[in-house]
Amino acid sequence: MTLIIAIIRDNPLDQVREALIDAGITRITVSHVSGHGRAKREETEEIYRGQVVIPNLVSEHSIGDRCDDQIC
Repeated sequence: MTLIIAIIRDNPLDQVREALIDAGITRITVSHVSGHGRAKREETEEIYRGQVVIPNLVSEHSIGDRCDDQIC
C-alpha cells in the first residue's frame, strides 16, 4: 500500500475530486489545513478581539488516499 497526500488550494477541490473519481478512486479523505508556504497571496485584514490583524497562514485542503502498489 502507498499513501498519497496532496495539499491543494480551495478553488480546484471539486475538479480534483471529480478527476479522482474518473480515475477509479472513490474513497478519499479531505481535511482543512492551514499553512505558511511560498505562495504569494493577497494580505487580507481580519478583526480579532477588536484588533485588526493580518493572518499569515493560508487556508488549503489536504487530500489523502491509500492505493495498492499495482495502481500507484
